[in-house]
Amino acid sequence: MIGLLLETNDCRILYESGFNGGYTYFVGHGISKASSPDTWNDLSNECTMYNLTFYPSIGPGYHDLSVRPWNTAAIQLREFGSRYIQVFHKAMNIQSNGISIVSFNEWHEGTQIESSIPFEWRNYLKQSKVYMNYLPYSPEFYLRLTRLMINQFENFTSLPRKFNETDNNELQWLYTLINKMIKIA
Repeated sequence: MIGLLLETNDCRILYESGFNGGYTYFVGHGISKASSPDTWNDLSNECTMYNLTFYPSIGPGYHDLSVRPWNTAAIQLREFGSRYIQVFHKAMNIQSNGISIVSFNEWHEGTQIESSIPFEWRNYLKQSKVYMNYLPYSPEFYLRLTRLMINQFENFTSLPRKFNETDNNELQWLYTLINKMIKIA
């Protein structure tokens, strides 16, 4: 059983409650102390001290102003994949048992990696909501980037047959991001 880590001393609480490990879930800095990559090494060490597994959570960005207009401090811009690579690199370089990717069904928080096309929802009773897209790259940009990161984490070398079926600019940027991560490793 894996429990949510919010504070830097939550490993003890999870241990005393009978959990086997903890994950950080939130990807916006400032949402919780545990959501900051700067605390992950200490959290990993604390969880190890209690014989718990540790899973830092990452995402490509965080932008939830459409549902929490007061939450500007937590915004993490995607920077065309650069932020995703940075937090993935930090998660890879601590002693974690795995990495949690926060994404599915969190479109309102801007953490999605699923295929995305530009879309604006309008309702005469509610304010317009614009969900993040990946322009100028393809709708599958973050799925491709995630696959390259997983290959790096697991030492895989193969890619799906259709992986390269996108434009050369996107492929060049994806490999530039991965090579930056490899160089700082």
